[in-house]
Amino acid sequence: MKWILPLSLILLAGCHKKDLPTSVSELTPPTAIEKTKPEMYILAGQSNMWGMGTIQPAKDSVIMSNDVRYGPGWAFGLLRSHEKNVKVVLVQCSVGGSFISQWEEGGDLYNECVNNAIPQAMAAHGGSIKGMLYYQGEADAANPAPVAWKPKFEGLIDAFRQRLAKPVMPIVYAQIGTTTHMADHPNWVHIQTEQENVMLANSRMIRTADLTLRDHIHLSDAGYDEAGRRFYYAMAQLENSDDFAWHSVTKVVTGQTVKHALGPHHRETPFVIVSAIENNHLSTVDSLISDVFKWL
Repeated sequence: MKWILPLSLILLAGCHKKDLPTSVSELTPPTAIEKTKPEMYILAGQSNMWGMGTIQPAKDSVIMSNDVRYGPGWAFGLLRSHEKNVKVVLVQCSVGGSFISQWEEGGDLYNECVNNAIPQAMAAHGGSIKGMLYYQGEADAANPAPVAWKPKFEGLIDAFRQRLAKPVMPIVYAQIGTTTHMADHPNWVHIQTEQENVMLANSRMIRTADLTLRDHIHLSDAGYDEAGRRFYYAMAQLENSDDFAWHSVTKVVTGQTVKHALGPHHRETPFVIVSAIENNHLSTVDSLISDVFKWL
């Protein structure tokens, strides 16, 4: 089913709950965490998901299964705990420099994650897996030959979902952003394009190209903060979070055919939901809007 949007159509969307500090790491733990089982999320990918930051976040309400440095997973968990008033367990499976082939079913990192990291975290903390965050592709971009990243990623997500018996587990993945050593990554743009073209139900892609770096390829602390925000809001949308009240943000769409929409039915949904996050956080608003309209 195709909907033709007239030139003057304005899509209203947005979200607003309460103001958050500029730095996610400044968030204080909830004063009274709900006495429920913790929410658990898988973190998979390379060193940008592992984290290379210098911030020491408050860990009262967020548990990381490995003692890693600050990264987008920490920022995601802190926001999730702060906004949902729950304990969050992050099952850190990421390994720096890893290739996507290692995350495919039967790969060493896939096996380690599903056979060891996830069962151990569930046994130690209770709860069940609610979703997965994935940030990887830099290593494959350095490969002299183009890597078929799109089908490999789609396949590994299917494998994770089947193994965990969660066929529609929400997935948020990051598109690789930028590097100052582009000559060492001849297939950088190719990997970005592969990531743009991923087709997975109940999934979202966040962008990172506008985020600041600490070195040639790793995000700064501020970059990790922002990436964590984007992961959080994308995941909340996929979960149809009650935190979102639609209002005030507008997007004018020229006459085009809608081929893509967000939500649990992904491309089958016959309408477009444009979401924005907190007031004046324009970089993330722009990223989310771009995600919606990239398939127009």
